[in-house]
Formats: sequence, C-alpha cells, structure tokens
Amino acid sequence: MIDGLITVAALSPRLKVADPSFNSKEIIAGIEEAAKQGVCLLVLPELCTTGSTCGDFFYSQTLLDASDDAVKEIVRSSSDYEMIVVFGAPVTLGSGIYNASIVAYGGQILAVAPKHAGGVFASYEGEPLTVELFDAYTYFGNGIHIAPPAIPHFVLAIDNLETPSGATVVASSISEAELIGRSTKRRLLAQGFTTANTCALVQANSGEGESTTDSVYLADALIVERGKILNESNGSSGDLVIGQIDLQVLVHQRRLEKTFPLYEEGHLEIPCDLTHAPSSLIRDIDPSPFVPHDPARLEERCEEVLTLQTLGLKKRLEHVGLKHVVLGLSGGLDSTAALLAVVRTFDVMSLDRGGIIAVSMPGFGTTNRTKTNAQALAEALGVTFFTVPIGKAVTQHFKDIDHDPKVLDITYENAQARERTQVLMDLANKHGALVIGTGDLSELALGWTTYNGDHMSMYAINSSVPKTLLRPILAYEANEAGEDLQAVLLDILSTPVSPELLPPSGDGAIGQKTEAVIGPYELHDFFLYYTLRWGFGPKKIYRFATKAFEDSYTPEEMRRWLTVFFTRFIASQFKRSASPDGPQVGSVSLSPRTGFRAPSDAQKQVWIEEIAKLTD
Repeated sequence: MIDGLITVAALSPRLKVADPSFNSKEIIAGIEEAAKQGVCLLVLPELCTTGSTCGDFFYSQTLLDASDDAVKEIVRSSSDYEMIVVFGAPVTLGSGIYNASIVAYGGQILAVAPKHAGGVFASYEGEPLTVELFDAYTYFGNGIHIAPPAIPHFVLAIDNLETPSGATVVASSISEAELIGRSTKRRLLAQGFTTANTCALVQANSGEGESTTDSVYLADALIVERGKILNESNGSSGDLVIGQIDLQVLVHQRRLEKTFPLYEEGHLEIPCDLTHAPSSLIRDIDPSPFVPHDPARLEERCEEVLTLQTLGLKKRLEHVGLKHVVLGLSGGLDSTAALLAVVRTFDVMSLDRGGIIAVSMPGFGTTNRTKTNAQALAEALGVTFFTVPIGKAVTQHFKDIDHDPKVLDITYENAQARERTQVLMDLANKHGALVIGTGDLSELALGWTTYNGDHMSMYAINSSVPKTLLRPILAYEANEAGEDLQAVLLDILSTPVSPELLPPSGDGAIGQKTEAVIGPYELHDFFLYYTLRWGFGPKKIYRFATKAFEDSYTPEEMRRWLTVFFTRFIASQFKRSASPDGPQVGSVSLSPRTGFRAPSDAQKQVWIEEIAKLTD
C-alpha cells in the first residue's frame, strides 16, 4: 500500500441463467482483467455462479453440483493474483441451501457469509463456525472481517449493511431487480451508510443475463467512500468499475469522531497475506477543494458562507449592544468580502448602513487603483467612508524609533500595518463601534499578517474563509449587484493580491505582489486543506498536488512552495494562538479554541526532511 490507497473494483459479469460453467469463465475473465488493472479487491454480484433468478431450480442437485464446480474453478484462479475476490453462490451445508458470499484469496476460501433467508434459501444467524466446504475447511457465518496485516487499516466486511461495523471497507454482493427510481435509492442508501459508518462500499448488482420473466436487472456497480461516489457503472455488464479508496481519509475521520472501538465483540477477524502497492494515482484530485465546481453548488456555498458570517456578527453585535462597526477598507479582496458580509448583517438587523464606518488609510504603497476602488465601493454600498492618511504618523514613528525610511525592511512594512490598526481601534472607541478584522484563513495559515497589526481586531469575520473561496464570493455578489457596485467588484477581483506596504512601481502599479513572495494561494489552500482536514503529510500532499496541478507547476516549483507552506505554517502558530474570535464556516478552521490547536514552539524538521526526500 502507498499513502493509504487501495485500488478496488466491482463487476457485473455477463451470465447465463443456470449455466455455472459459462458464468465461471466470465468471472475468471473479469478477475484476470482486474489483476491487469492493479486491483486488490474485486466484488461480484449475488449468486453470480448460477444467476440469481433460477427459482426452484436451486433445489436441483445437478445445478448445485455444477455451481460447486464453478466455485472451485474461481477459487483456483485466485491463486494467481494478489487480490481478494468476493462473489455470490448457492452453498449447501447440512440440510440447508444458503445464498452466500464467498471470499477467495490465494487459491483458498477465507470465509463464506450467508445472507438472510428468502425463497428457497435458509437463514443462519449464529456465530461463525469452522466447517468443511468445497473440499477444505473455512469459516461460515456473519460478522467476519478480513484484515491483511500488510495493508494497514484495510478491514473488509462482507455484506454488512445493517449495523455499524468497525470495518473500513464493505463488500456488497447484491441482486436487485430494477424498478423506476431504485438505482437512485441504492446510491442514496450507499452514500448514507458510508457517511454514517465512515467507511467505503464496493457493491456489485446482477445485470445482463438474469431472467427477464418478471423483472429486469441493471448491471449496477458502485464504489462509494464516506458519502462520495468514486465510480459507478453505466448499466453495461462485463465492464469493470474501478476506484481508489483512501484508507487514511477514513481512519483520520474516525480518529476525529473517536467512536470506533479497537475491538468489536461478535466479530471474527481473519488475516491474509495480501500485499498491495498501487503504481498510479487514479483518484480524481480536485485542485480547488474549498471551491465547488458545479455552478449551482458554488452559489449555494457562497450563500452559506455569507449567511454564517452574518449570523456570527449579528450575535456579537447583539451581545455587546453596539450598532456601529469599523473596518479598514483597502480596495482589495479581503476587506471587500468583509464589508459585504457586514452590510448583509446590518440589513438583517434593520440597522442603518451609515453605522458601518469604512476607513481608507493610504500609506507608502497604496495605489490610486485600490484607493479609488475603496471609495467607490463604500459609496455604492451606502456606508460611511473616512480617509485617514498614515504617511505622516508613520514617518514620525520612524523618527521616534530611529529607523531610516529608505530601508524597506520588515520594520518599514509592519509600522504601517500597526498604525492602521491603531487608527481603527481608536475610531472604534470614538464611535462606540466594533473593529471588524478582514484577514482570511489562508493568511492565518501562512502567518502573512502583522502581529498586533492587521492580525488584531474585535471580530475576525473572514477568519475561516480561504483565499480561493473569497473570489467566487465576490463574483457571486457582483452577479447580484447593481451596475455601479458590480463594476467596482469586478475591478477588485482583477486586482493582484497585495498588502501594499512597499512603494508602487514607476508606473504607479502595485509593486508588492503577495503570491510572488510566498507562493500561489491555490497551492497553499490545497496544502492547507489536506494538512488540516485529512492529516496528510508532505509526501502524500505532494503526490496529490502533482496530479491536481500537473499542467500548472513543475515538480521543483511544487516542492519549493510546499517547503514554504510547512515552514510558515508551523512557525506562525504564535499568531494564531492570539487570534481574535471569528465564525467558523467550513470544516477547516485555525481557531486556537475550536479549530487547530498546536504549540507555538513546535519544530518543523520532520516535515521539511520528508519534503527533502521527495523526487519526481
């Protein structure tokens, strides 16, 4: 196994009713094809050696004997491959005929799991037994888990879709006749089951070849991981449906939930020596994990974020009894997004927008473009607008601390940020207002904020919104806005991200571009998501990123910015430990209270050493 990934497949083979010889050949051909694709788990439908629609022919000893011969052939074929095969067959034991799922690996039957009684089939509800079947001893019963020691966290349950299971993967062999809406219901049930039990499901349904006397069967194969459909069939029999399950994702979520016991009473765990190392990454890797690609879902996400920000600020204003807020309005992305959320809050609370005090504080790096946009935005939204130039105050401060203003260092930059915060705090005192922070999640992650400067506020409304989601939010608001507001929002969207703390270029354009210094935010948000949400280390993040961004960045660039990310992320915890309150809007948060908790003096070495070992 590499990076917690296992390649699995489901197959609805072509079959003929009551023809085990033909069916076994189709099944074995499917096993051979799955092996070529690097699959370590293959799931086939219920009763696929005979077809599930044999009716009372299941009482025929001739058919049962032919099915037994087919089972033995299929099991023998499994000896040639590093693959667990789960398939359905009628199984006779004592005086009963059981509809059972057979688990084969390495030329042996690891277990036989009987389903519930129905039609000609008997039911078995007891503990697993050791019985002789198909000329060998094996386990018979329910509650059986297959756990290959060489593949950490791979615990396979068979057809256990009724009660929560400690298994991470469930193999489900079914045979359900198709009716209008039934396939949709199966998907919804699979998504609900895997979400509730934090597991993956590999399911194969009967298809072409089953009797159509009274019903039609759809070759329905499905691979689902914690509510997400990784792959599904198109209704054609004989086509492998392949997916890659991330066991690390499942285990990380279980660790967060702390609800899965180390040992479950009533379950029998059977080891096997299966090994697996998928050579290629076949999962779809989304380069923008915070931003939905479906336009309707993206609009919904934008509205959700704005609603949560509104509710958070509404509660805070009601609690402190204030009807005024102050925020710095730079004409950039973050402060614009914050102002839009504040305006929504005031509208919901039926407060006068004049109580929103937007302050432009031009300094040494402020350009005409951003300054003009700040004023135009405030006017379009109908909020109070102040301009407080900070140049003289900062120049005096340089004299007070004996700093040469020609030295454009960190002191030069941070003095401006802290002066702006002082202005905002004092204006808040003067007007009985709350200072609204405008910094976002991405900046907090990278420490791209001046400690006790723009780092500080009285309520940080953007604190859990990543940079890559702020742009769609502004675009969403622009789409709903009137002509004047839309024009300024679109220009802000096209403005490079910059703190504007260094002088503009000779032509008056922005001279300090954030992403040229610390790296692309699309990469850093990608790194942040997989670090915080799923606990990935640099090696796995790099593997995912090189696929997600293979046409955008070279491996060398990827390693460079990955090093920057972990270096800054770990070193910046002291800023996050002292960060103000702010509403959490997504699954990733850096709040030191309810989100990410870490020491401010942790060492970065283990992460940096892992990056240093990465190769193309």
